[in-house]
Amino acid sequence: MAQITEDNMKNVILLDNKSTVDYFCKKAWFKTSPPSMQTMILQTNAGNKPTSHKAKVPNYGEVWFDIEGMANILIFAKMEDKYRIIYDSAVDSAFNMHTKNGIIKFCRSAEGLYYYKPNYKTGTIMVQMVEDNKSFFTDRQVSQAKRAHKLLHAMGCPSIADLK
Repeated sequence: MAQITEDNMKNVILLDNKSTVDYFCKKAWFKTSPPSMQTMILQTNAGNKPTSHKAKVPNYGEVWFDIEGMANILIFAKMEDKYRIIYDSAVDSAFNMHTKNGIIKFCRSAEGLYYYKPNYKTGTIMVQMVEDNKSFFTDRQVSQAKRAHKLLHAMGCPSIADLK
């Protein structure tokens, strides 16, 4: 079993059955939205921490976000409502979440926490699809990106040096 230290706590997603709030601190995984009109106060053993930022996690939905946070937490009950989750301790000490794009495995750490470590090589948090990525942009932005892509190919895919 892997040990989760404070250094790598921000690099994994915890599946928590006692949490009532989805909470993330790793900004690189998604696009944040402007400050919300609402404020959420996270109550922890270390005290209270307010945040007014939300972010959208692909294939999941909105989560509260604070770059100064210590962990990325998904609510087990909410995940169970969205996906089929299987746990069989005779086979493996992990929760296997069945999504339409495959199985996401939340493994048990040495501390008894269940975590998922995103794939950094492919940039996958939870298997992303093009349509999910488009949801971060307006229709106009998507249309302009398609036009820019088409123009780039019409120009023979010039390099940055060619464009200078």
